[in-house]
Amino acid sequence: MNSFACQTITCIEDSGIFKEGRSYYCFAETEGALWIHAPWLLETLGVNQLKVPISTKCKFAIKS
Repeated sequence: MNSFACQTITCIEDSGIFKEGRSYYCFAETEGALWIHAPWLLETLGVNQLKVPISTKCKFAIKS
């Protein structure tokens, strides 16, 4: 499977706060996690990035 690092990815299956059909920016991929830019959470949670388990990678696809 290709790396999602520095890619815009599209959610293909709802997963927690990620909604099917919406696009997100993955700025890094490590052995165990995807790091996703999440500016919509800044006001409510005070964070603008999320560390998501690599197991959720199957719920996303690189946006074409």
